[in-house]
Amino acid sequence: MTVPWSDTVRFVRQLSHDLRNDLNAIELRSAYIGELTQDQELTSEIKRLREVVSVMNSTLATAFESIRRGYTECDYLSGR
Repeated sequence: MTVPWSDTVRFVRQLSHDLRNDLNAIELRSAYIGELTQDQELTSEIKRLREVVSVMNSTLATAFESIRRGYTECDYLSGR
């Protein structure tokens, strides 16, 4: 099966948008939970969770941008 590049880019753009929306929702909810608690251990864990979500968001943005530009997987991985 051959898929036109423009269709692939459109699909990747939509997928990127959907995944980043979900990651942003996780980040917002974890920030809200962090405001509700005074427990230092829980606050530390929430901070770590937010850091992981931020890294995932950045990694996805970089990967999707590489795909959008037409780089191969090898180009993306060699640039890390």
